[in-house]
Amino acid sequence: MKACIECGGKFYARGLCSEDYARVYRQSPKYKEYLKKYRQSPEYKKRQKKYRQSPEYKEYQKKYQQSQKFKEYQQSSEYKKRQKKYQQSQKYKEYRQSQKYKNKKNKGKTLYRILSHIESDAEKIKFIRKMNEIELKNSQR
Repeated sequence: MKACIECGGKFYARGLCSEDYARVYRQSPKYKEYLKKYRQSPEYKKRQKKYRQSPEYKEYQKKYQQSQKFKEYQQSSEYKKRQKKYQQSQKYKEYRQSQKYKNKKNKGKTLYRILSHIESDAEKIKFIRKMNEIELKNSQR
């Protein structure tokens, strides 16, 4: 009986077990080319957009952004380079000039002014939760 040349596991093909065979295939240029084309396809982009709007994804994002791993990543030079590159991009500059950005900026200032007039922390939290509920309802329309 043949065994995997990498790990000694159950033989699958080309001298490898199924896990090692899959790993080697995923590292191949042929697979990487396929993946590149697939990610540019309209059906993939449509599926990604739908997923990114799902509550599951938003919950995942929220947990990740609160994680230690993300906080460490924010301190890395790689993150800072990406941020700098993005802030120099045309897309970022166009967004900063858009009405959507200006509305969001003004909304933030208004909320800050309102919060500064609320005395207790409990009332501030209550207000923020209510605003988040309203925002969520508006985004689901």
